[in-house]
Amino acid sequence: MPLRLSKLAQGYNDPYFRSLPFDQQMARISLQQINPGPEGVESMSKYRCNTMVVEVEGVDERLSRLGRLKDQVKASPLLALPEKVRHQIFALAVTYDEPIPTRQHTAITSPNATDSKENVIVKRTWRFSPPLLRVCRQTEQEATALFYAMNDFIVELTDGDVTALVAWLQSMNPVHLKLIPKLILSMNVYSYFDLNALRQAEGTVGASYDHQVLSKLLVGGGIRADRIVMVDLTNARNLARDAYWLRRGMKDAEALVKWWFGELRNWLDFEEYNCGAYQDKEEGERRVLEDSGMEFDVGRKMEALMTLA
Repeated sequence: MPLRLSKLAQGYNDPYFRSLPFDQQMARISLQQINPGPEGVESMSKYRCNTMVVEVEGVDERLSRLGRLKDQVKASPLLALPEKVRHQIFALAVTYDEPIPTRQHTAITSPNATDSKENVIVKRTWRFSPPLLRVCRQTEQEATALFYAMNDFIVELTDGDVTALVAWLQSMNPVHLKLIPKLILSMNVYSYFDLNALRQAEGTVGASYDHQVLSKLLVGGGIRADRIVMVDLTNARNLARDAYWLRRGMKDAEALVKWWFGELRNWLDFEEYNCGAYQDKEEGERRVLEDSGMEFDVGRKMEALMTLA
């Protein structure tokens, strides 16, 4: 029997019974105890079936209280306001003064994450969208567009790593990306040693390919190049300290960061306007491929470039 009762008289006070939903509690008020006999169900007609009903006190009172609660349910006063007034309230509620930082998990509402510190794993829930968007379906439909249209977003790049940014762009709804007024790309180079990856990638096909893919996602997702702001947050004091110990010039590190931003800006202009520093480069690659007898298409361009390199 599903109800774990040590004593039938105490069934209503059983913790398992009290943890059930109200409708399931009502379904278990009448308990039947059937003894089919030694031969099973076929012999039930030969034996008396004992039925015992356990009366639970307070059922009528609970039913009447439930009916009173239903009578007290009213529509939300906020949703009863005119649509124009609601939109003004929603706009004030979901607008923030500071840019909202993006994370790899911020495209969905409430993913779970874990943080390990001193061998202790702490679970926490990340919340990206404002609580108002999680109240009901109507507020989500009416206020989501305002949330993206009224706030700036900031992307924190570490040493030129765009993995989290690419994942965020791929998981975001293009309709929401088109509404973002400003996307701030901020790079922070924590150590001079980490610039080795940028130095090795400079001028290679792989670096151009990374910038090209990122620019396609940004422009293709609806974020125009004029809404992208690039900020260098590198700590000059840390760079100077590392440069002193490595006996290298600090201008080298600063130039690499500027080169990274400049490369991305060129590809953004090329993707959006089909002009800029990479227009002549694209046309030159097209002529080389056509002269070699290879059919030119975007999908095979990078493979051909790797071969020519």
